[in-house]
This record gives sequence, C-alpha cells and structure tokens, in this order.
Amino acid sequence: MMLNEDTILIAHPDLGETIELSQRAHAGQVDKCGRPYYLHPLRVAMRLANCTSAERHAALLHDVVEDTSVTLEDLRKRAYSTDIMALVDLLTRRMPERESHHQYMDLSFKAEMCRRCA
Repeated sequence: MMLNEDTILIAHPDLGETIELSQRAHAGQVDKCGRPYYLHPLRVAMRLANCTSAERHAALLHDVVEDTSVTLEDLRKRAYSTDIMALVDLLTRRMPERESHHQYMDLSFKAEMCRRCA
C-alpha cells in the first residue's frame, strides 16, 4: 500500500479502550451475584491470553451489543476491524428474534468460538 500525505490511517481501539467502552456500556448493570456486569466479559477476555487480539476484543464486546443500547453500527463507527466485527456479530445472541440459548449455541463456528471464550 502506498501512503501519501492525503492518506488517513484509522486504527481500531486498543484493548484498554475496549475495556473502558465495555465498562461504560454496562454501567449500573450487575450479574446474578450482584457484581458489576462488565467484569464478566473482562474475565472471558482474560481467559483468551493465547487467542488473537480480535478474539479478545470480541469477548469484551459481545455483551455490549447484546445487553446495552450500543449497536454493531456504533462499533463500526469506532473503527473496529472487520475481523472483530464479524466475531462480535457471531457471538451476540439475538434476543428480539427469541433465539433460545440452545439455538444460539447450535451453529458450529459460533459454538466453537463460544467454547473458546467460555
């Protein structure tokens, strides 16, 4: 790729920025034990030390899209990579379509990603 003075490079947020986004998006939410909810995706991402950066970002973001007002389009506007966006989309459970947890886990690639992130 040739770069010149008119070329604008946009980097997607780093892991620290993604953690902050997750924390802000889940502000006020708690898990079943009463702990701040953002700790759940953070724990999942921490288990992925041997995985790709995209997989760690997706672990942090899937519940942001699933359980808050943040949309996939909002994440695109923040310049997340297509790899990250594809993983977040695969990991996000679709509640409005009444997707059961079993249906959510059935797709083979999604199931494999979920097993890696569990």
